[in-house]
Amino acid sequence: MAKISVIMAVYNAERFLAEAIESILNQTFRDFEFIIVNDGSSDNSEKIIESYDDSRIKLMTFKNNRGLSFALNRGIEKSSGEYIARMDADDISMPDRFEKQIKHLIDNPEIDILGSAVVEIDEVGKFLAIRKLPLKDYEIKKELIRSNPFFHSTIMMKRSAFEKAGYYDESIRQTVEDWDLWFRMSTKCKMENLEEPLVKRRFHKDNLSVESNNELLIKGIEIRRKYIKKGLYPISAYRHLLKPLIAYLLPLPIKKFIREKIFKSNIYR
Repeated sequence: MAKISVIMAVYNAERFLAEAIESILNQTFRDFEFIIVNDGSSDNSEKIIESYDDSRIKLMTFKNNRGLSFALNRGIEKSSGEYIARMDADDISMPDRFEKQIKHLIDNPEIDILGSAVVEIDEVGKFLAIRKLPLKDYEIKKELIRSNPFFHSTIMMKRSAFEKAGYYDESIRQTVEDWDLWFRMSTKCKMENLEEPLVKRRFHKDNLSVESNNELLIKGIEIRRKYIKKGLYPISAYRHLLKPLIAYLLPLPIKKFIREKIFKSNIYR
């Protein structure tokens, strides 16, 4: 049984997929299985995956695209590791990512979920920014109602965290599926982020569009409203919905200007 199960969902990711796969296979920590879920890709993604002759890779293929939550849940169900690590098909893990995360989790057994900062890169791998998030459990849970306190592809967590809080909600196909999970885990699990960037997070035209940002804004409002209504936060927490609502209502030219400013900035936080 592998110590870590790495779960990566793939949907028409041929452009950056090889870099993502190789960044996992080249980890300094070697005791892992790599479960790749091909979620209905119509490009060459499956051929790229099959080109790697590595016994740690376990490929699952679905004919039709069912969404990220579905794909991740099927991968987790197939996995056997004590720890679950996430990976995205357009990102790059640093070579010592797993080594550093597993050491931190073993040295601090009270922690259930561990993320990290990221280096943001563009389509060709050029440095854009370093982004950091709250580090400690109380900071993360305070930030949760304001914004997503984790970068999804940096996550490593105990398998038992899913047993405590449940899996990804498959009614949420993508965008905030991870944020929803963090809300549920926040009452049952201890969370931390490492200050060191352990993943290169890629920005490209598909995840930088105004349309994708609008979807994130609306879904983010909905998910926060859901957990305020469930009583996880007081009524006063509705104030945190004002900023994303205003951002959503801004005229298109202003949205594009703001997105470009954020994208071109050298460092965030």
